[in-house]
Amino acid sequence: MSPPTSPAPPLPAPPLPAPLLPAPLLSVLMGAALMSAALSPTAAAQGVAPTSSAPAPSTAAQAARPCPDWHTLDPASLRAAQVRAERATFTDAAGRSLGRSVNRGERLLQGPSENGRRCSYVISEASVTDRQGYLSNASLQSEATAATLNGLWTNARGDILNVQRRENRLTLRGAALNGDALPDEAGRAWNLADGRCVQRLTPVGAWLIVTAAPDCAAPGELFIRTR
Repeated sequence: MSPPTSPAPPLPAPPLPAPLLPAPLLSVLMGAALMSAALSPTAAAQGVAPTSSAPAPSTAAQAARPCPDWHTLDPASLRAAQVRAERATFTDAAGRSLGRSVNRGERLLQGPSENGRRCSYVISEASVTDRQGYLSNASLQSEATAATLNGLWTNARGDILNVQRRENRLTLRGAALNGDALPDEAGRAWNLADGRCVQRLTPVGAWLIVTAAPDCAAPGELFIRTR
């Protein structure tokens, strides 16, 4: 007869579930985890949140632009002027001083009016100089365009241009321009065509502004009458 066996020990009770965290504390911990994941490795190591990209420039910053290249302006929008104030200070488009000025009697090529100011370019002989900026309209006096273009003109290089009007055309003779120019539809300018190249001649005050189409190799330039 075999000896009696002892009863098997009872199985251990299953572990009790971990107590649930209070909802407010759980929300805080989850938020911290998400913020940590958003940090770059370097920023996370230093405990610094990543910075956002630079904001777009403000309207004021955009207004502080310099004058555009005068070649890019529509010749029909240009005018000739003379400084009538004793002294006028150049500003940017927003009216902030550029620290340079012009004196009474200096002659200017100007773009269209913007908020009471015009981008102005000082003319010396037949050259558009680097002295430029916005000037108040109140400090300037516009100049009338010459009644006739007949005569001799010269550019900054010293090229002589003989201009004679014959009926409904301008006859041009010179090293820089040569041929017959015809009036445009508005009657404000003259077009000189040479193959695909069309050069536009626009009288502005005492000057003759020559602008070239993209197909022309020559850039725009300014002529002043010599006699």
